[in-house]
Amino acid sequence: MYIQRLPLASAAGHLLLHNVVDEAGKRVLRKGVRLGQAQLAQLQSLGWQEVEVAVLQADDVWEDEAASQLAAALQSEALDVAWGVGGRANFHTTVSGVFVVDIERLRAINLFPGLTLATLPQFSVVHPRFATENETNRQGDQVATLKVIPYALPLTVVKQALAIAAA
Repeated sequence: MYIQRLPLASAAGHLLLHNVVDEAGKRVLRKGVRLGQAQLAQLQSLGWQEVEVAVLQADDVWEDEAASQLAAALQSEALDVAWGVGGRANFHTTVSGVFVVDIERLRAINLFPGLTLATLPQFSVVHPRFATENETNRQGDQVATLKVIPYALPLTVVKQALAIAAA
């Protein structure tokens, strides 16, 4: 992935690098959106001639796909995955117990550029949450969050991180 300023006519299919606001300060386009004709028309109506985009390379894996693959490799019977926005996956417990982290694997995953995995402290006590009449959230305690930081990761990084996550 690399960053480039392109004329609107050449920006279709690339990822918007920054939020775009109108004259009133209202956000009209969210950063990270893949630019299509509708988004390019909005930019043009705001007077834009060029736009800064993230250009994915042939071997890049988009952030949501990379996060999905890594979350699947990290998931277990004791964890549910809740999908966040922009390459994020949150892990919630489905059981009561003591949360144990494989510190070496955690460190190894966090060494990859553009990838972070944050967890509760080692040996934290965790519980599932049971819904009551007034509660609709049935997720248990959040024990970890995975975030792909840039819009995409090189395929080699994803494959190496998957090997560690699946171990």
